[in-house]
Amino acid sequence: FRPVAAKPQPETFSAEQVTSAKAKVCSRYELVRKAVVTNTSRNGGEDPTATLAVAANARAALYNGGDYLSKALLQEPAAPPELIKAVHTLVDAYQKLAFDYLADMPESEQQLSRDAVSNAGTRVYGLCQ
Repeated sequence: FRPVAAKPQPETFSAEQVTSAKAKVCSRYELVRKAVVTNTSRNGGEDPTATLAVAANARAALYNGGDYLSKALLQEPAAPPELIKAVHTLVDAYQKLAFDYLADMPESEQQLSRDAVSNAGTRVYGLCQ
């Protein structure tokens, strides 16, 4: 018989560590939010090449923004659990929307993903205030 392994205890963080981690995650969120808003609100006008370039940048901002936020969470384990959960939800929403665009999903599906991004972003924004 082998002894049952003890359950690992959750790591505890000081209030200072939590505050610092929250500030760092929220700072990265703000940068990503600006990049996403900037790149998803542009249009290429009548030039098909410009339109495609704008669309590519929007998709890159969404997907890479999600990746950047995921890395921020890995680097800041002391962030408040509700912020971590909200950022994970936002990451999923950003990356789902990026793939909806890449897969040329129907407008109704894209709108559901845009709504998910909006709702998750509002939650993260509120937690970062």
